[in-house]
Amino acid sequence: LARMALATAAGQQMDVQNLPGEENYWRIVAAKSTPFYGAALELGALLGSADPQVVSQLYRLGVMIGEMIQLEDDLTDALQTPANPDWGQGRNNLLILYALTADYPERSEFVTLLPHVDDPRCLARAQVILVSCGAVSYGVYHLIQRYQAARRLLEETRLTNPEPLSEMLTRYGESLASYLKVSGSNVEPEL
Repeated sequence: LARMALATAAGQQMDVQNLPGEENYWRIVAAKSTPFYGAALELGALLGSADPQVVSQLYRLGVMIGEMIQLEDDLTDALQTPANPDWGQGRNNLLILYALTADYPERSEFVTLLPHVDDPRCLARAQVILVSCGAVSYGVYHLIQRYQAARRLLEETRLTNPEPLSEMLTRYGESLASYLKVSGSNVEPEL
């Protein structure tokens, strides 16, 4: 519990610094989101007297869930109306970060719109650019990678009853399908 609390607090402290760049984005995600969820599943496994391999696997599963939650949060925040504070506070939202740094034709327009997203028309245009420049697809790509890895890990983990964790991952898959539709992708039954 102490390790989880210290790691999460350190990650929150990093988050409020608004450190620039994608490398820092992933450092912050690893520090602030994943220790909490990893420790939650790890503690459950320890309390259930699981063998050390299962404890380790459930910690890693929790880490992946923490990453998925952060990515889903970024997708939701970037596509929310009215503008979420991520837009105006320079927060490291992966989609906004992508749109600010990727090379694409509307980048200068996006940068110009960014300070004006309190205007619903500017926000709507900026969100269209998030889709057209590939930012939404990029966020969804990372979410799919973690979802699939979590599914594989859950299948490899010897649990007496994997159903509750499987159901939780299924809910993330359903949420992910809605983002795939926003990004213009065809949704396959199994991601």
